[in-house]
Amino acid sequence: MKVEKLVIVNAQSVPNDVLKESMRLGLPILYDRELVIEGKTYVLEKGTSGKNSAVKIRVEKGEDLDKVVEASKREIPYIIVETADWTIIPLENLVASIKGSKILAAAKDLKDAPALLNVLERGVDGVIITPQSIEELNEFLKKVGKLELLSLKEAEIISIDEVGVGDRVCVDTISMLGRGEGMLVGSKSSFLFLVHSETFSSDFTRPRPFRVNAGSVHSYVMAPEGKVLYLSEVEAGTQLLAVNYRGRCRRIAVGRVKIERRPMIMIKAKVKDIEGSIILQKAETIALTSSNGRPLPVSQIKVGDKVLAHLTAVKGRHFGMAVDEFIVEK
Repeated sequence: MKVEKLVIVNAQSVPNDVLKESMRLGLPILYDRELVIEGKTYVLEKGTSGKNSAVKIRVEKGEDLDKVVEASKREIPYIIVETADWTIIPLENLVASIKGSKILAAAKDLKDAPALLNVLERGVDGVIITPQSIEELNEFLKKVGKLELLSLKEAEIISIDEVGVGDRVCVDTISMLGRGEGMLVGSKSSFLFLVHSETFSSDFTRPRPFRVNAGSVHSYVMAPEGKVLYLSEVEAGTQLLAVNYRGRCRRIAVGRVKIERRPMIMIKAKVKDIEGSIILQKAETIALTSSNGRPLPVSQIKVGDKVLAHLTAVKGRHFGMAVDEFIVEK
């Protein structure tokens, strides 16, 4: 079974914009006196013990490894190991000696990324990093498989038509979405539009930055691991994929879904000779997304405008999974 490795950002050693991006991505954060992982806080102090604590140990010689083993006997969930030279630590022996605790390696420099990947493979449970820019953070996350990127293309709007009243799905997530971020939705699983989150205000409503008014019940929506779901299947607790205008993805959980009857419009677009469509509620709060991340409300969108879409070569789906078979979707 594949064990999930942790990538933790040291809040004391990174710029504010890197810290904010790390928090937005849901990465674990190491603060001065606490470690926060998936919303749970572990107190970081000497002499602590128990299931809600963490400890930091400096290893400079072989005898210091005994401190790590002793800390694990106190049932401390996370042990942060710092050293000037990772080659002096026999990690296999250390990991074999630890029962119940997770070992987190404090990285000295991101330039040692290949070595850090080596360390991860040798058995430690996570690595603590100090990237000095968002670009450095993203590059490292890509190297360790923690950052998923999807290819987005500009699609030209070719028609906009009213299709009457239908059942639309409003997805309220448990996360705050950002400008230029939303969900991939469409009538064809091989052609999904980036529907913008309600992070902008209108003349009648205030922003709802946790919400994506995603489209009609028949539509596909992108989920993690390359899967798609019907919007009608989405419910509280469902895991979906939030995607921004640069193609950066993150998993988010659904907190609530509202299905209501509303006036709907169908928007068709094309990328070269490939066409796709989406049916959305006709309202000023629903928008597609431009290449610079700007929301384009469907009440203002017009033929010739360009919006972002995700296209795949795979056209067949079976229970949301891509399959190689002949299928035509119109």
